[in-house]
Amino acid sequence: MSKLLALLLLGIGAAQAAAPEQDWTPHQERYSVAWGGIALGEGSISLKPRGADCFDYVSQTTPIALVRWSYGEPREASRFCVKDGAIVPQHFEYTVSGNSKDNFTLDFSEDGRRIKRLQGGTVTELSVTPPVYDRFVVREAIRIWAMQHAGEIGAEQEFTVLETGQPKTYRYAIKAREKVQTEAGSFDSIRVERVDNPKKIQRYWIAPSRHYAVVRVEHLYKGKQQLMMSLRP
Repeated sequence: MSKLLALLLLGIGAAQAAAPEQDWTPHQERYSVAWGGIALGEGSISLKPRGADCFDYVSQTTPIALVRWSYGEPREASRFCVKDGAIVPQHFEYTVSGNSKDNFTLDFSEDGRRIKRLQGGTVTELSVTPPVYDRFVVREAIRIWAMQHAGEIGAEQEFTVLETGQPKTYRYAIKAREKVQTEAGSFDSIRVERVDNPKKIQRYWIAPSRHYAVVRVEHLYKGKQQLMMSLRP
């Protein structure tokens, strides 16, 4: 083996060794939640194992009393597995207490090519081209992609999501490495943004020091902040 080839192989091995590993240990993060600049309450996002290489991923929001009385307490839960480092959705459910007409579930076939949606007693079955994600677990897919491409500022990737009707495809980009302030402190982070629609921007700040957890979320519509989530201590 030539010295040049040996050095190249060593370089590849070092790059592979330096790549961040996905962290699937059980955890729970707490966030403050605001909408349009008005505090709504607190939320938590948890990850728990469910058999070999499969997980329950749950978001629970506890609104302040006024919001809870008028709207309820929303909960999103995704069940997914990890295959070859990629998210494979299995089941999703959205429930909100006191407003059952908005509740719905999604069930994904094993090959990801069929999705069954149940809402208000009506079942709709769709044929899709995978990967297609539910609206909650897609955040994990974006996080993993950003982790794998953390040093590639400007990198872009499309993600297809099913909410209502037909699946929609959105494009995200790694925009910057920067510090972000949260209620839990300041973090060096990777900022990822949705870039396919200038009127609807989503921003995620992902902190390598916290196993690439999302520490801040911001959704804007026509330049005005809608949703904001900030990591709590």
